[in-house]
Amino acid sequence: MLYRIALIVGVICALAVYRFIAPYDVTIATTERKMRLQQVHVVFRHGARSPIATPPYLPLITYDDVTMTHPPHTQVGYRIVDDDDDDVIVDATHIRGRDSPYFGRLTGSGAEQLYDFGARLKGEYPDVEPDDVIMRSTRIQRTLDSARSLLAGLFPGSEKIFELKVRGVGKDEILIPNFHNRGGGRSCCFVERVFNDTWTNPDHVDGLKAMRLEIEKLLPPISGENVTTHVSYIRDNLMCHRHHHKLPPILQGSQLNMLVEGAASKLMHHAFNRNDQHSRQMSQLSVGRLVQLLLHNLDEFGSGVQQEEEKAKMFLYSGHDTTLIPLLNLLGIYDGIWPPFASHVIIELYRDDDVIKPDEAPSSGEYYVRAIYNSVERKLPGCNDVMCPLDVFRPAVEKFALSESDYDATCANCAY
Repeated sequence: MLYRIALIVGVICALAVYRFIAPYDVTIATTERKMRLQQVHVVFRHGARSPIATPPYLPLITYDDVTMTHPPHTQVGYRIVDDDDDDVIVDATHIRGRDSPYFGRLTGSGAEQLYDFGARLKGEYPDVEPDDVIMRSTRIQRTLDSARSLLAGLFPGSEKIFELKVRGVGKDEILIPNFHNRGGGRSCCFVERVFNDTWTNPDHVDGLKAMRLEIEKLLPPISGENVTTHVSYIRDNLMCHRHHHKLPPILQGSQLNMLVEGAASKLMHHAFNRNDQHSRQMSQLSVGRLVQLLLHNLDEFGSGVQQEEEKAKMFLYSGHDTTLIPLLNLLGIYDGIWPPFASHVIIELYRDDDVIKPDEAPSSGEYYVRAIYNSVERKLPGCNDVMCPLDVFRPAVEKFALSESDYDATCANCAY
């Protein structure tokens, strides 16, 4: 029997861990249950990267080869496949960001972050083998590099050629909102409107113009006429340079960084969470099809139709901050803080062995879900404990799930 120690509400309690093989006891509220871990879903943001772009009103700071090179131990063999057909290999020329030698690329530090996270997952789930894992990613180089680095940490020394599943060529993404239809495929009216009234001109967002003008006073002198700064680009450069210890002194002022962080968070709030109806629709259109996939995989275990050994045990999703924010929103656990590099949501599925009879097929009433965000257990809305019954969890998130046809219909609704 495998055991681990968990910190719950400041009290150290022994949790006997049932890692897919051996039973263990875990306390749910005041009732002790034997819980078998069935399945793990990990949705994570890519690691540290270089800036997406550097506008002319900011100093151009490029990173040297030492900073950009990924250490050998973060490498593992992989091939990129269509998520609808593993036999279809996606050509590297269709990967966004592949041709950029610098902007928006995962750095060596970012690769290390995901390698370390993979090693932590191995410590938490030691019985997971390479064949137990399914990895999905956006069709973007930094998320694929992050996926590779995590697998290298999860399975150090593995000679397996892993499959990284991406949406096929010409299809839109299911792990992020498809702003400007960059993933290919369908155009989404609602998402386009959100992009245009949020990122195209942030001054339209209440209070942001005043914040922008204050920020400009703290920046280096801006040359040229009619130059308007953009808070998201400013934050992106400050965040990346600070992480890599390359932030110049002129951009290190606490007032500047406080204003930029506040303005950027306000912008992201306007995009994803301005009111309940808007938040729901943006969550659906950003990750609704991911939620549909997640629930499908959870239900496969709950139905008891397949043999346990035939199922994947760990599902990994390599995404972005715009993956995590809508997911945290729909789970009711978003704290308003922009998710840092390598942030992650873990959703675990447990089976209650004290309830299930040997001669009975399990039902959803015997299953529990636990959510963890950046290593902290989170009690989900409507649940009495961090271990939430699946039949409570499912209806709470199912309203955000979208099929492909539902996605089309929701996209067509442009109204806020």
